[in-house]
Amino acid sequence: MRSATKSVVSALAGIAIDRGALSGVNEPVLPEMRYSSYANPDPRKAAITLGDFLSMSSGLDCNDHSSTSPGRETVLDNKSDWVKATLDLPLTHPPGTEGYYCSGGVAVVGRLVENEVHLRLPDYAQASLFGPLGISRADWTWNYNLTNADKEYSQIHLRPRDMLKLGILFLDGGRWQGRQIISESWVHASLAEHSHVDNVSYGYFWWRHMFTVKTPGGTRQFVIAAAQGNGGQKIYVAPQFRLVAVFTGGGYNAESTPPNTIMEKIILPALMDAAVHAQFPSQPK
Repeated sequence: MRSATKSVVSALAGIAIDRGALSGVNEPVLPEMRYSSYANPDPRKAAITLGDFLSMSSGLDCNDHSSTSPGRETVLDNKSDWVKATLDLPLTHPPGTEGYYCSGGVAVVGRLVENEVHLRLPDYAQASLFGPLGISRADWTWNYNLTNADKEYSQIHLRPRDMLKLGILFLDGGRWQGRQIISESWVHASLAEHSHVDNVSYGYFWWRHMFTVKTPGGTRQFVIAAAQGNGGQKIYVAPQFRLVAVFTGGGYNAESTPPNTIMEKIILPALMDAAVHAQFPSQPK
């Protein structure tokens, strides 16, 4: 699943907020951590919130897509504690102002949830999310330190049918078979725009892709949310079409993204065409 795991961590943060373990996205992060001090001290660090990390806008010098950022994942991988190493980074922007793709931020959010719910993240996920969805096998080694480098990197493993369940949960406003698993307000907040990362609209560990679809009447644009991982693992949630689409792949570190092309060139045009025919069915001659 690679970085699609981030969207699962976001869901768990939302559940923790729903249940009162976390006060909300405005909760400052550093006071809830268990470190006595941090490198690169800066009074602005105390203002970094959960929402800042979820939207990739913590302000810390953490950018996986920069060859010079001291917080890029290839550097953090060699640290004994990835959470501490992320929080030790210098600030380059005021919190909440600029979005940069920072994998270290998911480690921080996960640790925050663990500290407040008093459970390991996989155990909390099974009790509060996977169990209610009927996901019986979710292989997940959550351990952000050197023991996980070059192995799992704390990514989750899910079958496509279980990825689909997560997508349906968000499509249906956090409900599953009549039961509210995640609050509807958190679903809406997760899929709303909070920053821009790599020039793409970004929610709370969810991407918001803009697709341009050609139709006989001209082009139309649609924003569709996606949980996505390197290699082509994607869960698209498109409420405007009542659609959840799941892709899996193995094109790791490829520049192109075939699922995006398939969505834009094949699936969305077909859905729009079907909608037109449903609204204006052909009359028998």
